Amino acid sequence: MEMNRICKKWGAFLLACLLTLAALAGNVSWCVQAEESKTVTTENGIVLTYDVFTNGTVAITGNTQPISGKLVIPQRVDGKQVTKVFGIGKEDELTYVEFPEGVTGISGFNDCGKLSQVVIPSSAEYFGEFTFRNTPWFSEKQAENPLVILNATLLDGSAVAGDVRIPDGVTKINMRAFESAKNMKTVFIPESINRIGWCAFLGCTLTDVYYSGTQEQWDAIEINNSEGCNQLFCDTPRHLQSVMFGDVNGNQGIDIDDAYNTLLAYSKISAGGESGLTTKKFSAADVDQDGVITITDAYYVLRYYAEHAAGNPITWKEMIGKDAV
Repeated sequence: MEMNRICKKWGAFLLACLLTLAALAGNVSWCVQAEESKTVTTENGIVLTYDVFTNGTVAITGNTQPISGKLVIPQRVDGKQVTKVFGIGKEDELTYVEFPEGVTGISGFNDCGKLSQVVIPSSAEYFGEFTFRNTPWFSEKQAENPLVILNATLLDGSAVAGDVRIPDGVTKINMRAFESAKNMKTVFIPESINRIGWCAFLGCTLTDVYYSGTQEQWDAIEINNSEGCNQLFCDTPRHLQSVMFGDVNGNQGIDIDDAYNTLLAYSKISAGGESGLTTKKFSAADVDQDGVITITDAYYVLRYYAEHAAGNPITWKEMIGKDAV
């Protein structure tokens, strides 16, 4: 009997450790206390299991019964801050989940067929693989933008194609974010990125990687290449201090304003004046890289925008025979 109790106790401990490490992909430096999981009941009667970390914070580790309708994760349990939530998934009747401020890591909640509303606090920065996948909420996010970004973390980009630009301000590319995005040709990474997660580019056949920062900044990025899962990405030709063709306004995308600004610069130059653009913006507007801004450059920018707006992810190389920088 005593042996069974000890096995159960340490079994719960090891399971919690493994789940936590899997959920946060190596971003934790602590583990839970060696004690059996406890339970807490939410205001609407949902019983959740939890464990206490050695630093005094709490991890919600699962549920003891099917969840129907709304789930609000408590901010504190026994006076301790909830910082991690994982172990909940495939709840067919879950429609709404809300995470409190202070939660930094979230994993699970995938394959919840009716989950259409999710409230994520600004404190959340770590997400497990496939978090929220195969839910109406996730599908809606993907429809809005194939780059699903939560706070400053790029959670998913599996639906992208062609030349992909990660917006400035994103700091993390989540584990398996671009896994099997086979139609992605190139990726432009801003200098704000400080971490690239495990298997983030697994299965991608990129031709080029463009980075807006320096070699020193690139070397400072934490790239999880465990088991060589990001090796193909690491071996892809990399171009530093890059400026994307056509991105004149510097918003990490090509839009009608870029075409207008290119055309305006051409008009000013044609009238005998200056372009009015900084060196970086001039380089972006000079799409054919012939040293001058012409009506042809404006045409290229406008066409690139129109093709992508129509759902045709043409690359710069396909359009003008040159790479995107």
